[in-house]
Amino acid sequence: IAGYGRRGSTIEGPVSWFHPVLMKNIKVYKRERKSKIQYFVLNALGIGRVFDFRRKNKGKIRYYDGTNIKFPAGDNWKINSPRSVEYKSWRIGDSMCLKEQIRIHSVNVEKVSFDECGNLVELISTFSINSKLDHRYWFKPNKGMVKSKKLSKDKKK
Repeated sequence: IAGYGRRGSTIEGPVSWFHPVLMKNIKVYKRERKSKIQYFVLNALGIGRVFDFRRKNKGKIRYYDGTNIKFPAGDNWKINSPRSVEYKSWRIGDSMCLKEQIRIHSVNVEKVSFDECGNLVELISTFSINSKLDHRYWFKPNKGMVKSKKLSKDKKK
């Protein structure tokens, strides 16, 4: 999908990708933009990441185990009933060695709007990391993410 979302990301998939930490091939959806490359998977709770590379982070790479949730998808989501999951991630830092972390992602569907025929018009969700509210996302069918707002400040080092 070219031009997906509000900043012209492209999404391709599913494609096979070898996860170098888990040592297995998995089906991923690749999202690319000039400033970042991310790989996502569909899992039991929604859409989660397995790979994240951002140029603004000095080329640091983060791998995820694929059980995390970044965006809601699938059945049984309810408004204002957050879903949380504990998962593993690995970061390659300046020393070029893997650093494992245990983190918790939570996603909450705040609002869902439908037209008079019952078709989805908009979904608004929030994303938290380790109980800290991080982002709010606005999605529209056939357009993808049309707006995002950072809700937390990045840590200063």
